[in-house]
Amino acid sequence: MDEHAVVVADTTGTITRWNAAAEELFGYDADDALGHSLDLIVPEHLRMAHRSFAGRLLVLSDALGTALGAMAIYTKEGTTGVQPFG
Repeated sequence: MDEHAVVVADTTGTITRWNAAAEELFGYDADDALGHSLDLIVPEHLRMAHRSFAGRLLVLSDALGTALGAMAIYTKEGTTGVQPFG
């Protein structure tokens, strides 16, 4: 099994990759997650906020390209003129 949960979505917010660690972490089999919205893993009370912020997710890596972590950068709603996945 993969050590890290990996969830990949396309520009519409549709899940296109879901590994075994994501199955364990979120409780959904890949068959139940693939092709569905990222809303699947965002608690209902946070979904509007999730959709309202433009952001960028960056992978942090060392000089050899080994991933060390990730960082998300967000801006207030409307400042970019683009809402992700919506």
